[in-house]
Amino acid sequence: MLAVAGCGRSQSPDQALADGDYRGAYLSLLPHAKDGDAAAQNQLGVMHHLGLGTPVNHRRAAYWFKRAALAGDGNAQRNLGSLFRQ
Repeated sequence: MLAVAGCGRSQSPDQALADGDYRGAYLSLLPHAKDGDAAAQNQLGVMHHLGLGTPVNHRRAAYWFKRAALAGDGNAQRNLGSLFRQ
């Protein structure tokens, strides 16, 4: 499970998403994605695609989906293909 410190407490990205704290989830996922976590990369792609915690940016979504897809994440492979199909 991913955890991040903030305001004296730890909150997982999943919990932040469940709480509707999209910006907090984005910020907690970013370091994991940069370190090569394919699931975090895919989630950032979803967030860029839908504008959750960050403005809609399909180029950034494609960037994160591609990184995760190349690492073998099946969800990212599907998401990248869907993004290009759209």
